[in-house]
Amino acid sequence: MNKMRKNKPRKEYIYATTSNVVDNISLSFDTKTGGIRFETEVKDTYSEITYDRAKGPKVISRTPQNEVDLLFGHHAAIENNYEIIFAVDTNTVKIHGRNISVSGIIQAQKIFAVDTSGVTTNPWQYFTPFCIELTEIRMKPENIGWMLLIKHIQSEIKYTKFNNIGIIVDSDLGNLKEYNSRNQPIFDNFLLPEKFQLIYASSDTGKDLFANKMLKYADKASSLCLEALRDGTIPLNTKIVENQHYSGIRYLVSNLHS
Repeated sequence: MNKMRKNKPRKEYIYATTSNVVDNISLSFDTKTGGIRFETEVKDTYSEITYDRAKGPKVISRTPQNEVDLLFGHHAAIENNYEIIFAVDTNTVKIHGRNISVSGIIQAQKIFAVDTSGVTTNPWQYFTPFCIELTEIRMKPENIGWMLLIKHIQSEIKYTKFNNIGIIVDSDLGNLKEYNSRNQPIFDNFLLPEKFQLIYASSDTGKDLFANKMLKYADKASSLCLEALRDGTIPLNTKIVENQHYSGIRYLVSNLHS
């Protein structure tokens, strides 16, 4: 008989680093909004959800937040800090002797909806705008996928109106704080641009959370593209490019929608 898998108790934290050396920290709590405000000047603020395990806490999600009115609650933190979200997940398989990587991408943004009774809501609408196919990536496939996605967003006029853009990723957790602080390039010499923040979501747990769910969909988009490349539905890219990090690149327009 199969036993029901019990959810492990979760813990949620808010982290902040003081901007200067201090001997005390002051903060206040807004009972109406649930926001925590540091009276002491802070930086590198984020919320994190974990659960305990034998080898140490498992991070389920980590969401950067602005320095004013930090919020507990994963969904509240997302909605309060980001106007548009992208999730990106990269998978690699060998097809006809070549390593093919596909970065699956999900775009999500808030829309206004009205039902037949005239009640308005503000749900997240999500879809797959495109996927990125790369041939023979030589190092860090995930990070290259992030960089190419961000560069594409920067190149599109329709995204210039957004000032708070979140990129959901599932790797390199130990370096994300430095990436988000623009102290370390996410790949090669590419620093995370202003307006962007990297949101961490675990790929193997927390599917009830917004960021983790979007990441799961990005993984599915990547897998579907790789299946189509493997069975010939999408012809393999034969064009070779001169690039030190990969030998081929192609943007695949997808018909996947929520």
